[in-house]
Amino acid sequence: MTANAISIIRKAYAQLHESLKSAAEQLESEFKAIDDGAIAKSKKATVFILTWMREYYVFQKQFDTLFNRSVMQPAADQFTAVVALTLHRYLASRGADHVVKSEVNLEHRRGTLRPDISVWRHGTELAATIECKTNLGYNRDGWSKQYYERTKRIEMMSKGCLSFLCVLTKENWEKSWPEFSKSNLAGNRWFCLSDVWPSELSGDLTTHIIHPIEPMLVGIRKHLEVPA
Repeated sequence: MTANAISIIRKAYAQLHESLKSAAEQLESEFKAIDDGAIAKSKKATVFILTWMREYYVFQKQFDTLFNRSVMQPAADQFTAVVALTLHRYLASRGADHVVKSEVNLEHRRGTLRPDISVWRHGTELAATIECKTNLGYNRDGWSKQYYERTKRIEMMSKGCLSFLCVLTKENWEKSWPEFSKSNLAGNRWFCLSDVWPSELSGDLTTHIIHPIEPMLVGIRKHLEVPA
């Protein structure tokens, strides 16, 4: 590989990093400027996540065409990352000294749980976990049982820990939708952000939102403020 090609690649990744960093910093700045009620009404956090995922799908499709790949890579890791980033920036905007982690074991032993996202009060006490899914297609018949089993295990390890489920889209799991949407946990502990795939999002993104993520963010912050 030539020096010019290497330089171009480094520059491209540096520009991408700076752009994403700027977007996250701008989100935190917007959080600081308004109270939780205004954030909920504007749905800033949810729109940020959906926009991130829409642009990721666009980028991934363009990237795949470079070598004629017809099957898009799973976006689960990207979704988990942006939810964690959004939560971190929201808590930071409120002056919280708590820690948001991704994919870390809850205990130092084999077989322990490793939530997609975990939130630690003052960095040491497990206060909340979030499981993130792009959709429930993979485990459409067992997702709720899995949620309750994981929640029970986590509460046994850390009393008072809140467990959340965050799904990107309702597409591809119509069979499970009635159980999800009619539960009193929907919009409280279970969140489904969009009614369509990210690649189909257009116009005013708020019109596609099913459960805005803001109640989860605020709920976690309030829970963190209560001594364990």
